[in-house]
Amino acid sequence: MKKSIKIALVTILVFSSIMIFPYLNYSSHAFNRKNVSEEDYIQFSINGATYGDFDGDGNEDDIECYIDIHFNPEINRKKVELYVELHLPNGDIFIYKIMVNTFLTDVSLHLFFYNHAYVSGDYIIIAHIFLAQLGNYYTNCYVVFDPPREEEPDSDPIFECKLC
Repeated sequence: MKKSIKIALVTILVFSSIMIFPYLNYSSHAFNRKNVSEEDYIQFSINGATYGDFDGDGNEDDIECYIDIHFNPEINRKKVELYVELHLPNGDIFIYKIMVNTFLTDVSLHLFFYNHAYVSGDYIIIAHIFLAQLGNYYTNCYVVFDPPREEEPDSDPIFECKLC
């Protein structure tokens, strides 16, 4: 069976005044950036990955998680690209791009993957973060969890990101 890759790019600009400007763009990207993880520019983690009915459609086929980002306070303006991958047990992969442009030291994002949890097995959320300042810093983290349901989704997958 052919592995299908569904890529959706969502860009969110986050300013210190907490304004968010989203837009959708479908394309793929290749990365050629060095990993300088010995520098402590960014600390981030994926927290609280779970499933449920978060869009109110009566089906527990949605996934939510939090991504907490802490920037080194010595960096004044932070401009990062965050790529969030959701790997389903059947081989489907959803990739979402979030742009963060902020003066804040701490940013917490609440992510919703609506109508994505429709296959039984282990789900993997992987987050990659790129800081284009100070030598193209890169790091990543992931979480594995297992929603217990299997049923066909009733509508197309939708991604939502909220600033906490």
